[in-house]
Amino acid sequence: VGRLLRDEGLSWLDWRRLQARDEPEVLDALVAAAGADYYSATQARVVELLVAAADRPAGLAVLETPAQSTALLRAYCGAPIPEPTLQPAVDRAISVLLGFDRLVERLGALLVQEARRLADGPADVVWDILGNYASYLGSPRLACVRVLSSHGEPADVARLARIAHSVEEDPWYRVEAMVGWHRLAGAAALPAILEWFADPRPRTPSDFSPYASRLAHVGADLVPPMLERLRHADYTIRHRAVTLLAHIGPPAVAALTELVRETDDWRVLENAREALLSINPAALRRATRERETVDRGLSLVDDEPGAERGISRAEGGDGG
Repeated sequence: VGRLLRDEGLSWLDWRRLQARDEPEVLDALVAAAGADYYSATQARVVELLVAAADRPAGLAVLETPAQSTALLRAYCGAPIPEPTLQPAVDRAISVLLGFDRLVERLGALLVQEARRLADGPADVVWDILGNYASYLGSPRLACVRVLSSHGEPADVARLARIAHSVEEDPWYRVEAMVGWHRLAGAAALPAILEWFADPRPRTPSDFSPYASRLAHVGADLVPPMLERLRHADYTIRHRAVTLLAHIGPPAVAALTELVRETDDWRVLENAREALLSINPAALRRATRERETVDRGLSLVDDEPGAERGISRAEGGDGG
């Protein structure tokens, strides 16, 4: 470990041996090094080793101790915003932050108390730091909000609601807080979610889609308001509704199928078809066939004059 931290180079065999070590003293040294020399090649290797250890029961048992888990969370949340100057540096930053993300996910509930303290810090507003990754990887303090979102308790509702409502917060913080708030308090979180839904800052569909993939964890409660927004005058709102319904998936199928069969609004029909195609193409085909069958039946009825229908029936009734 000392040779690794001094950047003296390790042979392939030494590296493989180090990847399999779960002794507390080895992991202690790696945890201590995790918060130093941010986004360097050395830090990337340290985090890689910690992720490998967390995937093994013996290594996870060491990292789950309060001292180690708290140190890892502080290292993650203390990471500076990476400078998007040279692509290799950005790649390393992404690797490091994704590694930390996996560690935080594995350690979960053990981190709640420390996450509360760090999440109560000042708001971070970070935009487009890493291109398509945007702010999701641009500010590691997000890990604290994610911990509270997934593992928080009813006492955290007010904290999550404050973050969700704050227009000064980065949108990823707000989305994570909304998901956790809804997990704990249900429909009480919906007004804030719908307010954020109209935030103009995710400027393109590709910007919005990653947020939708996380917000979809709210589930079926979002289906009715998204169906209403399929007829919104603003194209951006309509497209976001389609995107979010597609990410929500099966809970939206029945309502979308009914729209495809029955709506008379062509705009709603096209949007409902697009969303349903993303979730269940077979359901879309069935609904389309049913709609076409009904339309053909109505067309045949409308094409036959009323008097002729009466004569036809009378003749048929006389035995023909």
